[in-house]
Amino acid sequence: MGAIAGEPEAVQEKIVENFVKLLKRSGDIEKIDNIMSVIEKATIKKKGGRTVDVIVPRKIPEALLSKIKNSFTAKDKITIKIDEKIISGVKIIIDDEKIIDNSLATTLKRMFI
Repeated sequence: MGAIAGEPEAVQEKIVENFVKLLKRSGDIEKIDNIMSVIEKATIKKKGGRTVDVIVPRKIPEALLSKIKNSFTAKDKITIKIDEKIISGVKIIIDDEKIIDNSLATTLKRMFI
């Protein structure tokens, strides 16, 4: 929403309201989550940041979470996701490109495929 950030709050609300009306009229309202995700990623990238998804099998301790977050810049948007299917280990995806996949599930797949 960086494009309208300089506008007064009332103007921003009206722009968003009109955008939602447009999506409803065109039948694309069910795509709003994807549209907002693309807008958010573009805004982060424009500001020099990256989107970082850290996928772990269970909730991680706060100390480890801080270490992970400190490995990236303040401009980066870091999201921690829990996926029990990875069994153990971690996956780190930066800007929608798999960078690190150190999960047990992937290791087992590599061994048996």
